[in-house]
Amino acid sequence: NYPVKPLPTLKIQIQAVDMMANGIEGMLNTAETLWRNFNYDLSRIFITELDPNSLDFSTVSMDTPLSVFDALEAANPEFLKPRPDADAELDRIWLNMISGLQQLKTDIANVQALATSILTIPELANDPDINEAAITAEFTNLTKVADDMLANLNGTLSFVTFSDGTKINFNAWFTATPQDLLEALKAFLQNPGAAGSLGGIFPEGINLGQ
Repeated sequence: NYPVKPLPTLKIQIQAVDMMANGIEGMLNTAETLWRNFNYDLSRIFITELDPNSLDFSTVSMDTPLSVFDALEAANPEFLKPRPDADAELDRIWLNMISGLQQLKTDIANVQALATSILTIPELANDPDINEAAITAEFTNLTKVADDMLANLNGTLSFVTFSDGTKINFNAWFTATPQDLLEALKAFLQNPGAAGSLGGIFPEGINLGQ
């Protein structure tokens, strides 16, 4: 049996959740924009055109999955090599990421301030189901990740360490762009745990089995 909350309290909680949801939606939209722009920009950094008349996957099988890379390279020997203006594109992307992360920090701070304000409402402040300390800790962790990513991109932090122990160097391609991303991808899939894998993105490798 679940305790029935008085209607005024329930109404306040619904309104609080709605306000929080709107704030979090803004925060997630900023993060989504960062990720979407990065994915879109990859094709502006690396050559992605393939000759459809030369593209042949007939030799690719489950026994030789990496042979798909050979098929892609046969369709364009320059596939996933940097474009001539890759450096200028990377500079632009770097600036966009810095701006996006700063906006994300602002969004996190706004949502945290909103949550703190909402939790002063007596009906919520006295609700045993709400763990204010845990909520505060989550915002602190989010802010730290954004701060660490900014420090990493600015070159003052070698990598960002996430809660599962994974280390990512978001600055890797900005300081040393892979000259053959296709080969880097192939090497990564063969040994993702290798140090500096995927063009330095994973300085200590990554365990894909996690």
